[in-house]
Amino acid sequence: MLGKTHVISSLAVMHVGLLAYTAYENRSGDAQIMLHSPDATLELFGFQFGVPLSLAEYSLIVTVISLFILGLLRVGRGFMLAGHFGIVALCMATLMFGFDSTHPFKLALVLLAFTLGTVLPDIDSENSTIGKYITPISRAIPHRTITHTIWAVLLILGLAWYFESIYLLALALGYVVHITEDSFSRQGIRWLYPIPKIARKRWRFPFAYETGGLGETVVFFASIGIHALCAGFVIWSNAVS
Repeated sequence: MLGKTHVISSLAVMHVGLLAYTAYENRSGDAQIMLHSPDATLELFGFQFGVPLSLAEYSLIVTVISLFILGLLRVGRGFMLAGHFGIVALCMATLMFGFDSTHPFKLALVLLAFTLGTVLPDIDSENSTIGKYITPISRAIPHRTITHTIWAVLLILGLAWYFESIYLLALALGYVVHITEDSFSRQGIRWLYPIPKIARKRWRFPFAYETGGLGETVVFFASIGIHALCAGFVIWSNAVS
């Protein structure tokens, strides 16, 4: 799966999940689910899930993630590319200092870590989204070997647990989504590499897609549609509150 599809589709799953959980935790018997509430039942490593956002906070976070993706994908050159990250920094500063709560800023960091995790396994390919930034490393590691295994996931999860870091946990979650998606490709991945005898076995799930093919294209545009629906839902829920 191409880097852009990994990022957009993985974030679509996260987008729906976060909105659905926030809606559930802040349900009030009507459509007004974006009202601020101090209650958030799920807390992990000091980070609370289910805390609703204002439209301004949500818009800034969407801007941060969108421009970060454009930067990762190297959309634009020179000043335009630098501008992507410049605006990301400006929006992050606004989230940090422009609101009473630091929760929106922390949520943006969580989503940035998750986004990075969705492309990190392809650090083993110099033609990948992230491999282009660190070619000495990407040229040294054979593609879809050690970085596409359960061991890499367990390492990041172990670090997240040891440091009690929600950001490393988000990175690990994005990582898992990436290699799971690759398991549906025709090339498959070797989850247990380099264990002898099964190191060469590539795990493939049913309904395999071809990288860059029609199936992946459908997933990409469907994911964009999901993001649009989520954004529309947030705007609507704020409008009726």
